[in-house]
Amino acid sequence: MKPIREFKSDEEFQKIAKDLQHKLFLDDWFIIFGLTDEPIRISGGYSSGLTTFDYGNREATILILNKDNWDYSEDVAEYKPTVIRNCALLNLLHELLHLKREYIVPSDILGDGADELSEMEKKDVHTNLEKMAKTLFMMLTGTNTDYFLK
Repeated sequence: MKPIREFKSDEEFQKIAKDLQHKLFLDDWFIIFGLTDEPIRISGGYSSGLTTFDYGNREATILILNKDNWDYSEDVAEYKPTVIRNCALLNLLHELLHLKREYIVPSDILGDGADELSEMEKKDVHTNLEKMAKTLFMMLTGTNTDYFLK
């Protein structure tokens, strides 16, 4: 698969999104995929991807920022410049992986009796999810870590 920083069309995006959904064994999910040209507002700032879901019903929406040259420092004043260049395909993989991991309860991670993750533990889980997304991206596209740098 060719690396994609910005999808050329919604048709291309939908086709690849459905293919990755299948490859990640998420066929039992009903997912609506969408693209946006604007940074996605979330609590605490902005993001290049957003997944909302209902685990019980296996329903989800995934929204991906489709802007190759997005830089926090230019578009969003409260962020500092980043060293990683935005990549829509990587963002899609990352958001799909949320459906594989987000429903894991804290006791699965921390052991019996744990009912809530701390903010640091949540960040650590998210960091590991991003590492998995980058690993899958590099395997699918034949790239290496240099691809992500600006």
